Amino acid sequence: MLIPPSFPLSFTPPPPSMSVSAQASAAKAILLRHPSRSPDASTSSASLALEALNPTPRPATCNISASEGQWLVKISDAPPPSNGRLGPLPLYGRAVQTLDAGSGTYSNLLTFGPFLRAELFASFEAVDDDRLKVTFERIEFEVFGQKVAEKRFPEGTTRIWCLTYVDETVRVVRAGAAGGLVNGERSEMKEDEYYFFMTKVEEGVDKESEVGGENEEQVLVGSADYYKGFLEQPLRTDLTERDPMGG
Repeated sequence: MLIPPSFPLSFTPPPPSMSVSAQASAAKAILLRHPSRSPDASTSSASLALEALNPTPRPATCNISASEGQWLVKISDAPPPSNGRLGPLPLYGRAVQTLDAGSGTYSNLLTFGPFLRAELFASFEAVDDDRLKVTFERIEFEVFGQKVAEKRFPEGTTRIWCLTYVDETVRVVRAGAAGGLVNGERSEMKEDEYYFFMTKVEEGVDKESEVGGENEEQVLVGSADYYKGFLEQPLRTDLTERDPMGG
């Protein structure tokens, strides 16, 4: 159940006389104009207002097709790399979730232009009308278009997705382990531990990575070194330990 938002001064709640669609548009405008990848008080309140107006009943069962397709992660408080950031490095790429409702499969693709690419593959099933249980399978890494590694997640690595809002253009997911296994041990992470606001990726839209930050070339070299070190370790970093989306 959503807690009624406490609106900061930067987000004025729409009057009750405003139509539901107009209220949703006002909330979405705050989120779409947000300049940062991380949420703040204004976006949190706007999102709660939006989620309370979810036009899609039973989004995890009867209307799972509403989440079909590709979704660009715009705002998230999840740890890397689900939020589009590469580990501890000051570099953001493009994080796109692709959901196939027919096959019950999901992928999360993180790209940094032609330099680096990491893609997680998973399957999902409905827990109830509003939640999915996602089971992580493997993650693949590419450097300059060449596949350099593939790693499988430990058996039983799962997360819960709470599908709190979805329409034709935007989607909100709250996610966490919710008692699932993390590194083979039961996790105490709440099912709504992390927040994701996403926008639909349409065909023909430029899918180039949003690489940014100071000393970009140096950071990209550091990124390669980071992945090299990561690949030499068991799959026990943020991807399984803290990250609800897995990649």
